[in-house]
Amino acid sequence: AVLACSGYLVYALAPLKQPASSAEAQYFELSAKFRQFHQDQTNIFFHLITTPLGVLSVMSLVNKISRTTFIVNVVAVVYAISLADKLPPHILALTSLASGGIAVAAQSTMHLSWLQHLFMFLVGYFGQDAAHYFTGEQTFQSSYQQQQDFLQLLAEHTYYLLPLVFDSTMPTTEMPSTASTSWMAVTLSRVLHLMPMVVVFAMQFVSKDGAMTFPWQFQRSRVLMVKLTEPQDVKDLAAIRAWAMAKGPSTKTSTHWWFRAPKPETPASQCLEQEPKDAFDRIAKCK
Repeated sequence: AVLACSGYLVYALAPLKQPASSAEAQYFELSAKFRQFHQDQTNIFFHLITTPLGVLSVMSLVNKISRTTFIVNVVAVVYAISLADKLPPHILALTSLASGGIAVAAQSTMHLSWLQHLFMFLVGYFGQDAAHYFTGEQTFQSSYQQQQDFLQLLAEHTYYLLPLVFDSTMPTTEMPSTASTSWMAVTLSRVLHLMPMVVVFAMQFVSKDGAMTFPWQFQRSRVLMVKLTEPQDVKDLAAIRAWAMAKGPSTKTSTHWWFRAPKPETPASQCLEQEPKDAFDRIAKCK
């Protein structure tokens, strides 16, 4: 309902074309230069893979080092908001969606090894150069790397890289006109096109709470395969095995003992005794 009302207000208050700010004009100028070095469809296709992969490797590494996902989530939100007054609406929507998606994905990849993070970064970074090499197109960086303000241009290139890649996949967008428009309509339009990121974070939050599960989150097996090597863990495992065998379990069906009696009237013979119960608890909590 909120999205529908916002969309109606944008349509009602805004003219067909919104004015171009100086920040938007700067982006359109940069986009035109970027497109000159990204004409080949194969090159663009590999950029759609390698660019998000490179960003993912950095975000995941920050999560791994800081041992928290808070920093990356905040950076992703601030980054998308900072682009709100600079990008065309459709590119802003794609970038906000990608930023949120990469931030959420980084929560899963943060547990990868240092070597795997390095591999992801190398594939993401040098994969772009490889795509340019095999398609015969020069890199955008090569057009300004000899200039005195190289570092400034590189920072600008890096900042806009994600939306520039999305932009290169679409027909050239015309510069918006300078027609006057309501600031409220412009603001609502920008907020509306940031909603994809909000949806991504909302879905991720709901899935953590268990109210919704993504297909890749389904647990395929309830059996946890581990190898106990600590002396105390091995001793506890042997104690549980000896206790269970002493109870004479059935050889035809499975036999179960409750860790904690589900009902007051549950017979004691169907529950673990204190010694195997303590051993089981230690194994369940071992690291």
